[in-house]
Amino acid sequence: MRDAIAPDPLKGADESLFSQWTPVPAPAVEAPGNTSTAEVDGLLPQTSYSIGLRARGACGWSAPSFVRVSTGKRAYTQLSGCVIATAAYGSELDPDVALLRRERDQAAQRSGLVELAALLYARDAPPLARLVGRSDTARAAVRALLRPIMTANRAASDVLAAGTAN
Repeated sequence: MRDAIAPDPLKGADESLFSQWTPVPAPAVEAPGNTSTAEVDGLLPQTSYSIGLRARGACGWSAPSFVRVSTGKRAYTQLSGCVIATAAYGSELDPDVALLRRERDQAAQRSGLVELAALLYARDAPPLARLVGRSDTARAAVRALLRPIMTANRAASDVLAAGTAN
């Protein structure tokens, strides 16, 4: 079987465009008459997709079958840890990592764009975090790059705390 997904159903779900769509893993092959299921990861919230599937049998490839689906609004959940900062500081419990995570989560609640950026970071950052975690030099460099951000975040937190205390 061959599956593909198109992020914009308005471009049309036809066989001439099917080969240009993003391929996704094919579902497991089942015996005739049984249902195959597949999960497609990495879909964005509140987005419409066209999904095409065609089977290969003794006579070759079938014509694609298409379905249009839309993902729902993502319910806010705390996003995963700051993996690069955690690698640089050595622990997700480090106060600087906790501050970065809190600021990121609060910003993601206020902005869909920030939430999308955080989701992309969570998806793509782990390989870089593993590299950072293996090198004292890389850990020190990341901490140095984060230092101005941490200083600004602490200053803003202090101002906000002073404002709520009055």
